Amino acid sequence: MASCADLYRLLGDQSAMTDYQMACTSLGARLREIRVAAGLSGRALAQALGWHPSKVSKLELGRQTASVEDLKAWAGACGAPGSIAELLAMRRTLETHYANWRRQLAGNPSQTSGFRRSGEAYTPAPGC
Repeated sequence: MASCADLYRLLGDQSAMTDYQMACTSLGARLREIRVAAGLSGRALAQALGWHPSKVSKLELGRQTASVEDLKAWAGACGAPGSIAELLAMRRTLETHYANWRRQLAGNPSQTSGFRRSGEAYTPAPGC
């Protein structure tokens, strides 16, 4: 699968995807704030959740999209159950930006024709 940067270059108009990336970054920054406020290292949080440390890093950097379960587990492990509603709202915003980008893409077939000609199917998953 292509990276988000590759998709931006190939697909042209990046405004909606940029909004998506900004939302990913904002969610990741908030996750980091919650973890730091709890006094946990990324490695300690990963261990507490049974995750690989790279997952914590990817979530905080906005390179992977957190699932609803991930957000609830994160907040719980950090002793911040009151932040779940905020995190879920941020995730919904992220999903909205992603859906808008997909709609823009669907409305402009010329942007995807290169993919069809080459026979490669690029479907960016949330978390690019």
